[in-house]
Amino acid sequence: GGTTCRLTVVRVLFVAIVGLGILAAAVQCFLNSPQGAGARHAIRAAITTAAPSLRPPPAAAALHVKISVGAFDSLLAEQYSSQRDAWQALADGGSSVAFSRFRVFAEDLTAHLNSTQAWWVFSELDENQDFDLKQSEFFSRLASETGAASAATG
Repeated sequence: GGTTCRLTVVRVLFVAIVGLGILAAAVQCFLNSPQGAGARHAIRAAITTAAPSLRPPPAAAALHVKISVGAFDSLLAEQYSSQRDAWQALADGGSSVAFSRFRVFAEDLTAHLNSTQAWWVFSELDENQDFDLKQSEFFSRLASETGAASAATG
């Protein structure tokens, strides 16, 4: 029954593992022998040639995600006379915004934040991580980042 089936599976796995071990030892012996020197050099050359394409580019450079809350505040200052004006443009008179609205707002800035950058800034501003950026979180986080005691005034 079940015990016989399990024993058969265990035997097959054991034979497979032993077989792979023997094969690995044989390949290693071959590569270390004088006859395997050519294969060893070919493998090394293939790895060296392929290595640059296997290395992923630095994430910030490749995805253009280098952004900070301070940099976001600077972008706001370039386009709006105050953080309050920026919030008004973002929330259109509301007291909170969802990420979908924030993403569109961030894309419309003069620096055009991409979706990844917008998400990063949104998640940093959304202090309680409820996916709903409130006006108080917006001003509080910008003030703490920039060190401006009166960040919400303007």
